[in-house]
Amino acid sequence: FFFGVMSSDDLKATTCISQICATDDDPFVCASFYQFVTLNELSALQKLLKECCTEHQLMGSIILANEGVNCQIAGHRTGVDAFMATVHQVPELAEVQPKISFASTQPFYRMKVTVKEEIVKLGVATNACEKTGVLVKPEEWNALIRDPEVLVIDTRNDDEVVVGTFENAVNPNTSTFTEFPKYVDSLVGMEDKKIAMFCTGGIRCEKASAYMMERGFKHVHQLHGGVLKYFEEVPAEHSAWNGELFVFDARVAVKHGPSGVENGTTKRCYSCRASLTPDDLQSPLYEEGHSCHHCHDKLTPEQVKARRERQAQIKLAQERNAIPTSHGHIGQWMRPAKKPKTAEREAQSTEPAVAGGVQA
Repeated sequence: FFFGVMSSDDLKATTCISQICATDDDPFVCASFYQFVTLNELSALQKLLKECCTEHQLMGSIILANEGVNCQIAGHRTGVDAFMATVHQVPELAEVQPKISFASTQPFYRMKVTVKEEIVKLGVATNACEKTGVLVKPEEWNALIRDPEVLVIDTRNDDEVVVGTFENAVNPNTSTFTEFPKYVDSLVGMEDKKIAMFCTGGIRCEKASAYMMERGFKHVHQLHGGVLKYFEEVPAEHSAWNGELFVFDARVAVKHGPSGVENGTTKRCYSCRASLTPDDLQSPLYEEGHSCHHCHDKLTPEQVKARRERQAQIKLAQERNAIPTSHGHIGQWMRPAKKPKTAEREAQSTEPAVAGGVQA
């Protein structure tokens, strides 16, 4: 069932997965993919992938479940190629193809390979391995969502939607994907409506489409490959996307540019994790690594002191060229502060998006 980790020598006889080479400015190759497929022997697969990532110094997140795999990793080109060659040894994943993009620095702070009940948590029983919505090619997407008879649904969360979304899209106003079934409850009586759904990399809208079809919705469509694939294949001058695209890595957001997926200008508050536009960064309440206008007045004196000390250490390390390293402790200081989590949110697993950051 499983084979060994592919080495650099083994790769000489294989096809390069990351066909476009990284540049000096963007030396890190970011690969993102998911697949709904029945997987067994999860512990063995977890061990195989973890060993491969360690050997090739890859960082990111891989979620495994009986319903499939959700993966976002980044590293140098040879390492990513070795990883994908190892993945392709698994019969159920032999045909999976990653979305590739590039980053100037390592966009992930650690490497996690975890086994969970779902590769993206919806919280209700749904079989996305058998039947999902109609896949819509990126080049056909604009015509679909501009049809006034089509209900366009953004299956992402509120904090992602505020950064950017497609024209004519409806925001279900969810804070986690597990709230999506409640939104579907509000659509009862619209089962004959033509529906088009999208998300960052495709995984959430694919699972959502399976759920809606199980609920009796007859005409469900989903953007194949998600917004990231749309950015890659649709010329920017024809884009129906407004704003930037939130991604789940250190770059925070990407934009639809002449070369496809490009670095965005949105930042993230390292205290409350709110997404910040360039205008937000001009607020007198914004302090790098410390606070923004959303949380400035909510921090305790102890939190203020801790955040300023952390930021001072980060700047000192930067001046000494000691940061960032993907394995260094400074990288942990640079991670956004975590919101208190409920048990549900702790289990929530969103798309690792391609960096530059599941989901997809």
